[in-house]
Amino acid sequence: MTKLKKITACFLSVALSASMVASVLAQAALDNWSTIQKDFTQVALAPGADPSQLNFAWYSA
Repeated sequence: MTKLKKITACFLSVALSASMVASVLAQAALDNWSTIQKDFTQVALAPGADPSQLNFAWYSA
């Protein structure tokens, strides 16, 4: 197997693993939504002025 094929296979396996973990975490967040939906200490994310920006906000005591 050439070096490029090995690197590509490694990259694809990492990407697949990351997407599986992200899917599990997203489902856990959805399952937990009813308990955190009114907790204003959670961080809120919103799109920025362009795709390179992200706005965030939170409440504190």
